[in-house]
Amino acid sequence: MKLLLVTLLFLFSLSLHAQEHPYKRIYITYTLKKQDLKPIYAILKKLQIQMFVFKHKNKYMIYSKKYDINNKQINKDYKKIIKKFKYSKILFFNIVKKIQPIKKIEDANISFSSYSFSINLKLGSSQLNTTSEYNFPSDYTLNYGVEFAYFIFKNISLSLGYLNTSTKQTTLNNIYSSLDYNFYPTKDTILYFGILGGYSTLELNNRENSKQSQSSIIGVKYGFSYILNKDINIFIEYNGISMKHIITEDISSAKVTFNFTNSSMLGLGYKF
Repeated sequence: MKLLLVTLLFLFSLSLHAQEHPYKRIYITYTLKKQDLKPIYAILKKLQIQMFVFKHKNKYMIYSKKYDINNKQINKDYKKIIKKFKYSKILFFNIVKKIQPIKKIEDANISFSSYSFSINLKLGSSQLNTTSEYNFPSDYTLNYGVEFAYFIFKNISLSLGYLNTSTKQTTLNNIYSSLDYNFYPTKDTILYFGILGGYSTLELNNRENSKQSQSSIIGVKYGFSYILNKDINIFIEYNGISMKHIITEDISSAKVTFNFTNSSMLGLGYKF
């Protein structure tokens, strides 16, 4: 009986030791966005590194597989990983850490699509530049707009937008699409640059006999965005738009040409 009890205690102690057996993993990186997991997975697959993900609050922490303490393969794998992920490091674990393999993440219905949408609301100031046969004022005014962006890849997005730039003298409506390239200096900041083109209408206010002008537009935009969390960002943006609106002033019959508008704006974006 005593022998059986000793044997059971011994086996129990072995099981505890097995659970607490130390090991190593390579911490690779983390992301706040589910859609970033797929490109990271693709990079690690090329490096022949198995990817494991640990969900901590709003972060996806990415690790390698387990390595035994004396396994030298971890150093070889780390050399490959550090070339792609400069903040990676080797970690030592004394206890079992709940880290899920990539298949478990897929089973949890996390989208691996690189595609995502965002909606951006903008408010700012614009100046409408003109040339005319009489002294037509070139006013600064408040503007507002909305933009829908479709991220094809992490760095490239297509946008469809509307921008209203109106003064006491004029009402200007721009509908445009743009192709944007996004840079990521840090995990929380984005610099972007885009080219845009579209359609514009303009009319003079309080001029009953003045006809509405229509024009194609082309322009550029660039800006800086700060990511508040995985869904919301704030940004500042400048755009310059070239156009060719010609309106005949009803009283003097003088022609007014509206050729360029530049805008500085603040914005709030939501990504889903």
